[in-house]
Amino acid sequence: MAGGKKLRSFFEKIERVPIVILPMIHNIDIAIDGDGARSWSLMRSASFPAGNEAIGEYNDTFQRVGTEWFFASRVYTIFKENCAAE
Repeated sequence: MAGGKKLRSFFEKIERVPIVILPMIHNIDIAIDGDGARSWSLMRSASFPAGNEAIGEYNDTFQRVGTEWFFASRVYTIFKENCAAE
């Protein structure tokens, strides 16, 4: 999924049904290089009672400012999705 129109379409489909979304983050791999870091993780989300599901990956970058870490960027790529509203 890419672009605002596709994201809007996905959320318009799922907002018709009241749901609880359960994001589950797995296999987090973090590499620190000085004041920067990169991470990769697998994300699976399930929703109830609608039955929507998405599986994808996060590719994140972080920047350390002083003693704190902040997100610098995040890319979420969806590998599989289904929407009970379709």
